[in-house]
Amino acid sequence: MTTGKYPRRAHELICTIGADSKEGIVHELEEFARRIARDDISHGCIGGSDCGAIYSYRHDPAMTHDAYFEQLNAQLEKEHATSSPAVPQPATTPAPSVTMLPTERTDGAGGDS
Repeated sequence: MTTGKYPRRAHELICTIGADSKEGIVHELEEFARRIARDDISHGCIGGSDCGAIYSYRHDPAMTHDAYFEQLNAQLEKEHATSSPAVPQPATTPAPSVTMLPTERTDGAGGDS
């Protein structure tokens, strides 16, 4: 399944977690892991007095590892083909040549005097 620009993996968890402490966030993440392992999660919100989350979990059994990378590579190749800058072409007219003329030194140094 592709949403937006890029394909999605077979399992996807999108969540926003808020907590009063780092330990609260760790607790919520551990709770998500337990619920996913039990197949006991879909979408909604959970939380208590010191932490909470809004989440959405989805599973697309048709998306395999190989299908994901096939779709991803196809999208990246498409982007590369449309965003590659043009290769600069050499100028069609040659640069003017420069002729060095002899000069006289005005500082009194050198010369065959």
